[in-house]
Amino acid sequence: MKKIVVRALPLVLAFAYLTTPVRSASIDPVIYWNGVAAAAYTAAISPAPAGTPAPLPPVRPGQVGPLDFAMVHTAVHDAVQAYEKRYEPYGGAIPVGGRRYTGDTIIKREIQAPDPLYQRGHRLVEVVVNGRVKASKEVPADGKEHPVEFSIDVDRSSWIAVRQFPQLHTNPVNVIVAGKPIRASRESALWALACVEQLWRVRARRIAATERPDAERAYEEAKATYRQIAAESK
Repeated sequence: MKKIVVRALPLVLAFAYLTTPVRSASIDPVIYWNGVAAAAYTAAISPAPAGTPAPLPPVRPGQVGPLDFAMVHTAVHDAVQAYEKRYEPYGGAIPVGGRRYTGDTIIKREIQAPDPLYQRGHRLVEVVVNGRVKASKEVPADGKEHPVEFSIDVDRSSWIAVRQFPQLHTNPVNVIVAGKPIRASRESALWALACVEQLWRVRARRIAATERPDAERAYEEAKATYRQIAAESK
């Protein structure tokens, strides 16, 4: 078993994603941040000017552009609500059944209730291990730096992340115990397998006949991998 210490130094939480308000008599903040999002998206998908080295592939391909804009506008909404208190904040509502063990989003059609932590100006920072919350601490959402430290036991290879439900989530860090691979969830492996199978059903007929055998072998290899992971998982 490994003892893992998770530190977040510094951790700054404000009343929304946007911690620096945009206040100007001549610029509407919503229009301003919409322009920032549009400029960032355009830069990500635009080729470099002539004569410059070839750029790396765009981090956010064009198909997810609407998702990027949706994330920015969700942040703008909560930022405006933090000051004006006239709307329902996205980040201040949780399902009546409580925070999920897995997943990081709220389905808006679910029955919801105000988050008491949000109402008194705090956020719950949680350590997530293999999709399950293992430790948590309340942190004031005052825009100031707050050192946060967690100590957790890890008895098998796992992925670990920190989140502030439902708004923020770090990338996972893999912790390997006794040289064993991470086998976090049989259900997740089966879900990924079903996705690959559905992709093949939908896309196979659109692949050129000369390329289809190689494509099918690649899909079968992916499915075999997920079947193995499912068999080795709990």
